[in-house]
Amino acid sequence: MRLADPNALSETELEELSRLRKENRILKMERDLLKKNGSLLCQGHTDRYQFVKDNSNSHAVMFLCSLAQVSRSGYYDWLGRSGKQQKP
Repeated sequence: MRLADPNALSETELEELSRLRKENRILKMERDLLKKNGSLLCQGHTDRYQFVKDNSNSHAVMFLCSLAQVSRSGYYDWLGRSGKQQKP
């Protein structure tokens, strides 16, 4: 007969551990991005949209917009306008 490991985590504890690890991973990403762009929240919308564009290859736009405190629709509107302005 095999006894259960007294140090084993319950299913509820494993789910909480998984949730906390995911939350920790997100917080670390936020910290690292804000560390690189420390004054981001003191900047205007155009600079915030540029931040989202600059980092959109490595992070989700939804996450970046939330971090920059701008709406996704505003970002995509700006992106459409800035693309048209850049063409000769």
